[in-house]
Amino acid sequence: MQKIKSLMARQGLKSPQESMADLSPVENLRIPSKEELRELRELPIDPQAEQEIIDSIEEIYFSSDSFDMVQHELEKLPPELNLQELEEYRDTLKKQQDAVSKKVADLILEKQPAYVKELERVTALQTNLQLAAVICTNARRQLRVSKEGFTEASLGLLANQRRRQLLTGLLKSLRTIKTLQRTDVRLSEMLEEEDYPGAIQLCLECQKAASTFKHYSCIRYSNNRWILWFNWVQWEKVLDLHLQLHEEIYDGNTIFLGFVCLE
Repeated sequence: MQKIKSLMARQGLKSPQESMADLSPVENLRIPSKEELRELRELPIDPQAEQEIIDSIEEIYFSSDSFDMVQHELEKLPPELNLQELEEYRDTLKKQQDAVSKKVADLILEKQPAYVKELERVTALQTNLQLAAVICTNARRQLRVSKEGFTEASLGLLANQRRRQLLTGLLKSLRTIKTLQRTDVRLSEMLEEEDYPGAIQLCLECQKAASTFKHYSCIRYSNNRWILWFNWVQWEKVLDLHLQLHEEIYDGNTIFLGFVCLE
């Protein structure tokens, strides 16, 4: 069998497995026709005689891939040529070639079902690979679209969260401003009730809160009024006036605590 393979290599022939490995793409593969194989197999030769002819081939033919058969045969020619001997030797070489060709044809026919089956498997594999490539392409496209959509959605969520935080802070500020705006009423009530310490303390708290929100124009206006209320001289006048109006009956603790707050 090694001789057959080496001789096939010398003549440019390949086994079905080698042929299938070399041919690409699949469309370029060619299966020998049944007629060609049948002609080779129908050569009239006895199997035993065929093997003997193959065994008679010189070992040097299988020695190296670079072996030059033509040069080798030319070097074997005698100085004086004999036509009859040349014709007999030619017939011998022709029989060897026919025997090798028939053996190759037998091997091809023997392996042809497996060759065809493998070719079908390769064709199916190629189809599956093409389908997989289409699926991967579509998956990448959908992934890119999903990624873009996810990015937009994430940016939208971040923007909404920031807007929510701003609105929450604004709502808190508005509630504080609303409370400050109602302080005038409460301050007037506390003065009528002669709760001077409480009124002074309320003014201090309002002034502290107003300084925090002084960037609002409404607070800036109200803040001036509360600063005026918290003016030390004005509060002293208020307490002195209370003492003048209520010289006989007055709450000493209230007046005292009022002056303490002013200090």
